[in-house]
Amino acid sequence: PYTFFFPKFEATSTSISDTNTQRVFETLNKIKTNLVMKYLDNNPFANTCGNQSKNDCWQNFTPQTAEEFTNLMLNMIAVLDSQSWGDAILNAPFEFTNKGGGGECDTSKENDCVNPGTNGVVNSQNKSYVLNKQDIVNKFRNKADLDVVVLKDSGVVGLGSDITPSNNDDGKHYGQLGVVASALDPKKLFGNDLKTINLADLRTILHEFSHTKGYTHNGNMTYQRVPTGQSENG
Repeated sequence: PYTFFFPKFEATSTSISDTNTQRVFETLNKIKTNLVMKYLDNNPFANTCGNQSKNDCWQNFTPQTAEEFTNLMLNMIAVLDSQSWGDAILNAPFEFTNKGGGGECDTSKENDCVNPGTNGVVNSQNKSYVLNKQDIVNKFRNKADLDVVVLKDSGVVGLGSDITPSNNDDGKHYGQLGVVASALDPKKLFGNDLKTINLADLRTILHEFSHTKGYTHNGNMTYQRVPTGQSENG
């Protein structure tokens, strides 16, 4: 038998670190959301990417994409861990819904999609698909292991899937997440000043990340189907 020893790295601020470095590590130390990401130089997804085979639609991580992916997920974890995010979910003036099954629901067909109407409430026959808001907060904050890959020429911007075994009893959630390298560009996501949220680009990643939590296309957990008067299916 072979024994493999993997290096472990620990980083921390010191007395000579600049103020911003100290602030970052102080913030990280307070985060309780538990997310482990394994960066892969292969494609873990069982399905193909668009018209490409699964072995033709991924690329190796580079120092740049590893840095961008790490920074993006650290920002996401900080948001998920914040009281303001938790309060926003718990106090949302509309219901959150999710219906299992694959494929898209048809927004032109009455009762095919289970997302809430303009009053924030689902139709009575879809009440069974309404999610408990505290459960949503818990699911996004609980322990999770993600296999992460950078996609290439895939025909899609991102992929996400939940691979948690049905009989899992270790308290963890398992998922797979892949996005194209261009989608990781921080200036594309947050503007040149890195202070402006470009939702049209960012929600692709949020969409796929929600898939890793087991949420589907039917409801408002992966698509932004909330009662704002908007008509887009995204």
